[in-house]
Amino acid sequence: MKYYKALSKISVVIIAFIVLIAVVALLLMLPSPQVPTTTTPTTTPTTTTPTTTPTTTPTTTPTPTTTPTTTPVTEGVVLYVVTRHSGDIQEVARREFLNSEIARRYNIKDVVFVYLEAGWWVPIIQQKNYDVGWGGGPTLFDTLDQAGRLAPFTSLGGFDAVSQIPDYIAGAPMKRVGPDNKIYWVAAAMSSFGFTVNLATLESYGLPQPARWRDLGSVDYARKLISLGKPAVGIADPTQSTSNTRMYEIILQAYGWDEGWKVLTTMAANAKVYQGSGDVRDGVIVGDIDVGITIDFYGYIAQSQNPDCKYLIPAGETIVNGDPIALLKTSRNPEAAQAFIAWVLTEGQWKVWFKPDINRLPVNPRA
Repeated sequence: MKYYKALSKISVVIIAFIVLIAVVALLLMLPSPQVPTTTTPTTTPTTTTPTTTPTTTPTTTPTPTTTPTTTPVTEGVVLYVVTRHSGDIQEVARREFLNSEIARRYNIKDVVFVYLEAGWWVPIIQQKNYDVGWGGGPTLFDTLDQAGRLAPFTSLGGFDAVSQIPDYIAGAPMKRVGPDNKIYWVAAAMSSFGFTVNLATLESYGLPQPARWRDLGSVDYARKLISLGKPAVGIADPTQSTSNTRMYEIILQAYGWDEGWKVLTTMAANAKVYQGSGDVRDGVIVGDIDVGITIDFYGYIAQSQNPDCKYLIPAGETIVNGDPIALLKTSRNPEAAQAFIAWVLTEGQWKVWFKPDINRLPVNPRA
């Protein structure tokens, strides 16, 4: 019986082998198909061309993807500047710089500003050939430096412009010097930090005018929120606002770690959290909130747009801050990029910062 079982198994194997040979023979007799080899090259470009275009344009940075096509590189240098500055500063700086002698000397035909949230600077700069970083505060630029995204100044024109900027103003550094004794960023403007108040709304709600950071967490402001459901204070999301992040750091430094967190907690409890610092300023201007923590020039803008607004500095509880500009390591045009930086530090000091609707403090004493 075992013999028959073994035989049957052998038969099955033999039959399967015969079938396999027959199939192979049938395939060999058939003509080999030539169509795939001729269609492949014709279909490949039509399928790959549209797919590569969107993948090279990240959805997080829509600004730089549209402007380069308007200015061919063959006609001159196009600089790409990553910035935290608002559109009004970008517009004035671009117009004034492109009309300058230094832009003509370096054949710079356009400046493309790329506005990015602070959290995207390190990863996006790594992927793109951007030339200059401008605005966003020393914390952001120190982060870029530590991540290896900054290049030191090397041009004579850049050195001359940098030499005009003081090393310190009111104890705050205006330059960052690396362990190799090279300069990696320099302040292009300086700012103070405080709060912008709407005097009319404060009076209408019977609220006191704040004098210190801790006043923003007062019971008086809490009563308005409890009774009317309307917050008196406005702050910005620290992941979206480098200036507000700086103010939170200032509060911790002014009051110490434990007491500082109490101040931040009570202030946040009374506050409406806006996405950006500009939104906080606008909230004060229109009376949506009564007090907003702001950088100084936002307070001055609020004063110019609404006479009821006033910028206040908490006595003994703030600092001045240098707002940097730097050459990026990814720049393909480092000489032209440093020419732009030199212009910002010299001629641009009065042609940009002194505009009434910008009103920022320059760092160059010659301004």
